[in-house]
Amino acid sequence: MAICDFCCTDAPVVASFPCDDFEVAQVTKGDTTHHLGSKGSWAACETCRRLVGARDVSGLCDRAGASLPAFMQTEARELHRAMFSRFLQLSAPVGN
Repeated sequence: MAICDFCCTDAPVVASFPCDDFEVAQVTKGDTTHHLGSKGSWAACETCRRLVGARDVSGLCDRAGASLPAFMQTEARELHRAMFSRFLQLSAPVGN
């Protein structure tokens, strides 16, 4: 079953957005470096599809962070903002 790549809920996926691969951050622990980014298309539920169509990064961040515990929301919002902003730069504009 596909899940929304924006909010990670179990709402039905209704759209797929092609996007170039990208990286937004690197995290190194010891000898291992993890690359944070995206490869390929993004799936979206109806709510996130509308937010993507509106190019609403803040709305996408709000939705993505809604299910996270409070102590994670600030750091996660920064990563979500970087990911969603880069996604919107690299994906084709869409209609609402």
